[in-house]
Amino acid sequence: MDKKEIDNQINNEKDEVIKPSETQEKNENEKKVEIKEEPKEESKEESKENSKEEAKDDSKKDSKEESKDDLKTNKEKYKEFYKDSEPYVIQNIKKEKKNYKVLKTVCFSLLGVLLLVYLGGVIYFSNHFAGKTTLNTYDISGKSISSAQNILDEELAKYELSVIFKNGTEKLLVGDGNIKVELADSMKTIRKKQNAWLWPFNIFDKYTFMSEYVVSFDKETLKNKINEFSYMQDHNMKNSINARVR
Repeated sequence: MDKKEIDNQINNEKDEVIKPSETQEKNENEKKVEIKEEPKEESKEESKENSKEEAKDDSKKDSKEESKDDLKTNKEKYKEFYKDSEPYVIQNIKKEKKNYKVLKTVCFSLLGVLLLVYLGGVIYFSNHFAGKTTLNTYDISGKSISSAQNILDEELAKYELSVIFKNGTEKLLVGDGNIKVELADSMKTIRKKQNAWLWPFNIFDKYTFMSEYVVSFDKETLKNKINEFSYMQDHNMKNSINARVR
């Protein structure tokens, strides 16, 4: 072989030796690229997640800001509304207070009037009889004690006491021989049987009182009065015939 051929073979062998090394370097470089590319993919996923979280945070911030803006706008609206309605509200409150005061004064005035009427009735019926009241068949409804006593005195003044003689009868009137006819119970005690504090109920009730009559006289004056009768005179007296004691 020539030297040239031998040199060519040696160069070829060197190339072959170099070529695998180059290929190895390429493979190593590819691995490095792959290794470098893998973290790039991971970083993309993380960036996506981060972007999502950032988007969520941004949306939350936006929602919060919107809610704050809404609250501000609502507050401003309410302020404007209250500013517009404030005089009307104040007027209504004042009217309600006035109405309450008027109602209060009316109620107290009515209670005061009723109390005065009640006390006036107590004072009145402490000296007067209630409605639908009779005493010994005499009507004394609503009469005072003195007027009821006058009614009874007028009726009692008509009292007569008949004295029967053989020849006839004579009558003794009230006042003759100091004859007096009175009630056993006084008008005050009869009136007290009606409770003046219950006069609103006594008006509608019916009362019937009965009292006995008490007759009083003076013996000497009554005897003198009887002796003045015509039938007690001697010329008018008749002797008894066939008088017998039984």
